Amino acid sequence: MPRTAPGRKGRILAIVAAVLVAGVLALGWAAHHFYLSNAQLAERVAREFEQRTGVALDVGAAQWGLWPTPSVVLEELRTHQDKPLTARRIAVRVPWHAVLRREVRIDELAIDGAVLQRESIHALGEGYRSLRTAPRAKVAGGAWQLADVPLAAARFTGLSWVNQRGVALSYTGHVRFDAAWRLLAERGVTMRP
Repeated sequence: MPRTAPGRKGRILAIVAAVLVAGVLALGWAAHHFYLSNAQLAERVAREFEQRTGVALDVGAAQWGLWPTPSVVLEELRTHQDKPLTARRIAVRVPWHAVLRREVRIDELAIDGAVLQRESIHALGEGYRSLRTAPRAKVAGGAWQLADVPLAAARFTGLSWVNQRGVALSYTGHVRFDAAWRLLAERGVTMRP
């Protein structure tokens, strides 16, 4: 086995160390420029919601994670309306394959403690209606596309729907959707006045 000269071994170690330092600096730069803190996420969600709907939104807390799948959790949401839309907690889980394909697809939407006022939803404006009527439209922010099934499943607990007469109906359950937003299955959906 040939021996390496002490000078050559030192150069190899210096090159490896320089590559490692450059890698750490690159990761630090990327984290600094692309990392979004939880507070920044809450501010961005509120800002985007208001830009798209014309209605201000308070976000009490926000968290995001990448492992095991990308996810976002929003807590204590409240719109600025006479009859506000509120939610104690909304969690969204997205599959990695959709992210890598730049496709908007939510595997599961979990909603807890939401109060949805019919007239307040209708007051959200064109932003709300355009989301419902553009199944394969390009999504703002680049080359992202809506998936064939943008929302695969929704799980909800303590969800209250208040109709135009002010009657509140409470729902709990789990539903799955197909590409045309039709219900594929519903499990344990219960309704009580």
